Amino acid sequence: MPVASKEVLSAEQEEIRRQEAVSTVKMLGPLVFVIVLGGQLLNQSRPALVKAITKGDVMKAASMLATYGGLGGAAEFILNPIVGRMSDRFGRRPLLLLSPITCSLLRGLVFLFPGSWRMILVERMLSSPVVTGFFSTMRAMLNDKLNMEELVIAGGAIGTYAGLGVIMGPYVEAFVMKFLSARYNFLAVALINVGVSIAMFKTAKETLPLSERKPLTVKDCSPLTFLEMFKVSTTNTKLMMVLLFQSFGEIRVCQDINMLNLRENLKWTPFEMSNFMSLIGVSVVVGGKTIKTSLQKLGMRGHTTMSNLIMALAFYVQGTQSKYFSQLFAVSLYFLGGRKRDAVEAMCSDITLANSNMGKGQVSAALMNFKSLGAIFGPPMSGAAYNYGQRHGIPGLAYWIIGLMHLAAESVHISITNKELGIKT
Repeated sequence: MPVASKEVLSAEQEEIRRQEAVSTVKMLGPLVFVIVLGGQLLNQSRPALVKAITKGDVMKAASMLATYGGLGGAAEFILNPIVGRMSDRFGRRPLLLLSPITCSLLRGLVFLFPGSWRMILVERMLSSPVVTGFFSTMRAMLNDKLNMEELVIAGGAIGTYAGLGVIMGPYVEAFVMKFLSARYNFLAVALINVGVSIAMFKTAKETLPLSERKPLTVKDCSPLTFLEMFKVSTTNTKLMMVLLFQSFGEIRVCQDINMLNLRENLKWTPFEMSNFMSLIGVSVVVGGKTIKTSLQKLGMRGHTTMSNLIMALAFYVQGTQSKYFSQLFAVSLYFLGGRKRDAVEAMCSDITLANSNMGKGQVSAALMNFKSLGAIFGPPMSGAAYNYGQRHGIPGLAYWIIGLMHLAAESVHISITNKELGIKT
């Protein structure tokens, strides 16, 4: 379904818009790098604290981490639309600042009370929606300035910054754990977020004009706001289902189980696990750098199909559980298939904005909220699959289920015709 075209700008207006878009990306990129860097400091640290609380009971730790992750996803589901609509009402900048300020408090409290499962639960449950709120607000800022193709390419550019954070973070985490302990990584992240708050306050500029701000109503803050996007068209509904299935493979959804599997099943050292996470970061950087070329060579459809099929294969290979080969081969596939879902998300946003009265912040948050269903059900699903696999000699079961999710995404994707996507044949 072709979307309605946006307002045509004069050459001078278009140049101003382009310069503002470039400035916005340059401002957001380094902030994303530091935020992701901080998040990576908790990959091994949170599971380590939970395992200590359970006195070394890995199965119980896996269940606790899965429960915490699911509750974090539920909190995202409830709070995302509120954050999105508030950014449409009060502007992007205040909501952007909310994330680092809140995270600095939550991570600082875990440092002070590392043996409290309640404190770790609260941190995991609340940090998830505020970080997601940062990224949904960031996407709304980009949507204020960029068209659909520019949005996909900008997502890749910012993904490069995120990938650099993923590369460096695990080494910093391992260093802190070796010479201090896991709790000190929470202190480090708290301090990083204080720095991000200060930098953001000084550099972030508002992108939403007063004339485009929308009223704040209870209805618009409903966690089911994404249902409005289903009403736009059948094509939009199918694209959203593709996004949902893809979301089960997001790093944050399966990260805790992944870390437990590498450490407990494959007996990797903390240094090896850091190398593994850094390789994933490199794949994110490469994926971000190649999005533009991929779009030009394959188009939106081929770009998305490649990602779905390669990621399905990657998770299948990872689940075969050879100590090194399967894991490293899976990561090599991430270089080709990772960081490609931005195309589907951009199409959903463009179709919705052109054919509804939803605001950009509202659309961004609604998409995040819809994808958070993967964050709600993904961790418990992965945790249950991990424990079932441990008991029945199928240690890679969780990975294989995630691979099936990517195949499901592609089965929905190929059901959409070129005409529905507005692709000329």
